[in-house]
Formats: sequence, structure tokens, C-alpha cells
Amino acid sequence: MMNHFRKPLSFLLVVILMLTCIASVTVAEELPRPEKKEKYTFYFSQRAMNHPWMVAMTESFQAAAETYADRVESFTWTDGNDDDADQLKDIEDMLQTKPDVMFLSAQTFESLAVVAEMCRENGTVLIAVDRRINAIPGVDYAFWVGGDYADEGRRAAEEIVAKLYETKGEYKGNIVEITGTPGASAAIDRAAGFAAVLEQYPDINIITSQDGNFSRETAMNVMENILQKYPAGEIDGVFTHNDEMAIGIVEAIEKAGRDELFGWIVSVDGQVDGIANVIAGKSLATVQCPAGYGELCFEMALDYLDGNEVEAETYIPFETFSNRTDELLKRTQEYYDYLIANHLTY
Repeated sequence: MMNHFRKPLSFLLVVILMLTCIASVTVAEELPRPEKKEKYTFYFSQRAMNHPWMVAMTESFQAAAETYADRVESFTWTDGNDDDADQLKDIEDMLQTKPDVMFLSAQTFESLAVVAEMCRENGTVLIAVDRRINAIPGVDYAFWVGGDYADEGRRAAEEIVAKLYETKGEYKGNIVEITGTPGASAAIDRAAGFAAVLEQYPDINIITSQDGNFSRETAMNVMENILQKYPAGEIDGVFTHNDEMAIGIVEAIEKAGRDELFGWIVSVDGQVDGIANVIAGKSLATVQCPAGYGELCFEMALDYLDGNEVEAETYIPFETFSNRTDELLKRTQEYYDYLIANHLTY
């Protein structure tokens, strides 16, 4: 009897496994891909417009829509006002117009994850841009384009670690961290990348990590409080998740007369004013996070719509602008001059 049932049971398990595999493949194949046509409707859900980086990003999408005008029936964008609920309401309203493609720059990782299923049910191609959502690109939605935020954090850490050793002769120091928006994938990953490097140096410690919400004013106020708590000699460096916050931190340091911290601030973005602080010696470095996504995203979206294979994840290349060596400072000055000559913020 035992032998009589073993083969059917084995066969049944094989069938179940095959069906599971087929089901997983079917999920990917069921992602929306509208019928090929000459022109498509595009919608961009921007999380906020209260930051120059987001403004530059949105402008790049507007410019790209004009560049590809022969393939664009319409292009619409909305401002989520730095709020999950507002952004989600905008998306719900726009999906009623049945856009062919949605570009999504999500406010937070968890709260906007539902958009993947909303777009699937609506027949809209979803492309996540910059920040991630809690869904799998290439499976739950078409694809993601963005920066390697963990690597940005690592690069920032490497700059401050190197300067600590070059200046003090040992890998030792106390670091203040001022983070971005809680729950944002960029803030999560930059913090993780920075911490991963510091794990290799047990005598370099983050003595406090506080939320700056990617805001210049918020970071300035937070830094003012930190400077009151930690007198001169107790802070060796500052890591913050974007240049807007770094600018606010510089202002706080200037007001407090804590000049010993100039040249010890590392941040992310590559904003023209942030680079100016590096050249002036107020900041040590800023790790670039390019804002000009528009043209690449439209190009990839049209490839996808035309039936071509598109990578599920695409990382935007970047570089570090630093004053730690003469060679690095020369490159930083060259890039700053390029931004000024072309009237660019990033």
C-alpha cells in the first residue's frame, strides 16, 4: 500500500511546484503593457515641490515630455505636498483618467506601496523613480530607476573616516547624524550605508541621530540643540542626508561660533550651494545624487511600451565632490563652474 501511493504523491508535488512556478511567471506577464500606439498619456506623481532637488527633478520630466513630444499625447504631474495622504489622493484622482504610464516618486516606502496594485488593476504602467516602494520591480510593477542610496551613505562615511585618520592619525571620533524623512527609502538606505562603513571602525561612533526631514530649517534647529548639548571637542564630524540640511547645519554652526566643525560636514545631493560650501571649506564633501531623471525615464518607458525588455532596476551613476585632497578639490571646482555656467542647481 505504501508503494502504491508514493508515486501519485510525488507526481502531485511536482504538479503543484510546476503550477507555482507558472503562477509566479504569470504575475510578471500580467503587468500592464498597453497596446502599441503612436502616442501615450503620461502622469508623474511628485512627492513634494518644497525642495530644489524635487523642483529640478520635475523640470527634467517636463523637458523630457517636450523632447519626446512625437510620442507623448499628454503629460500631467501633481505635487503630493510632502504628505502620504495627499499624494495618494492625487494618484487616485489621476488614475480615473486612465493614463498609460505613471512615474512615481513616493513620499514613503510603505504607505505608497499600494500604488503598485492600483496601477495593475487600472491597466497603467507603473515606473518608480528615485525612492522605492515596498513592492518588487519587474514583478509587482514595471521597473525602478534611482540612485544607490546605500552607496551614497558609504561614500560619505569613507570621506569622513579618511579625514579623521589623515588629521588625527587614528580612526577615532564622534559623529552626529541628521537624517531625512522618516520612512523614506533614501533616508533608510543612506543611514544603513553610512553605518555599515563605521562598523569597521569601533572607535568611530554616532553619538546622536536625529530627524531633519530633508529640510534646511529643521536641520538648522536640530543642530542648534545638538551644539548646546555637546560642547567643543565632543563632536568630530557631521553626516546629514542632503545638502539642504547641510546648509542649515552650517548656519547653526556659524551662529554658535563653533568654527572647529567647519570642514567636517558630509552630505548628499551635489547641489550647487552645497558644493560651494565644500569649496569654501565649510563642508568636507557632498556625494552627488543627480536630479535629472526625466529623459532617461521617458526613454526607458517608451522602450517598455514598444515591447522591448527593460531592466527591472537601473541605478543612476554619481560621483563625490570633496576638498580632502587638491585633486578632489580641483574636480569639485570644475563641476561647480559647470553648474554656474549652465545655470543649474544640480
